[in-house]
Amino acid sequence: MDKYNHWLAKLLGKLNRSTRYAVTIGQTAYYSVSKEEVEKSPSWIRHEDEHKRQYAREGVPKFLVKYFYYQIRYGYHMNPYEVGARQAERRV
Repeated sequence: MDKYNHWLAKLLGKLNRSTRYAVTIGQTAYYSVSKEEVEKSPSWIRHEDEHKRQYAREGVPKFLVKYFYYQIRYGYHMNPYEVGARQAERRV
C-alpha cells in the first residue's frame, strides 16, 4: 500500500531540493505529496510501479545493494534501474 505526504519522501525530497519526490521500498511507494496530486501524474505512478516490479524480480536486499552500487558507479541518470523506470513512464 502506497503512502502519501510521507515524512521519508519529504525528507529525501528536501535533500534533493524537490517538493515532489518519491521513493519505493519493496512494494510500497512513499510520496511527498497527496494521493490526489500523485494521481494527476500517471507517468510518476508508472515509474514507481516499475521499481516495485524490479524489487519483485530481485528481492529487497539484492535490489538495494545493486541500486546503490549503480548510483555510485553510474549516477542517477544512468542507473539501469532508473533507466528502466523512465522507460516505463512512457508506456501506455
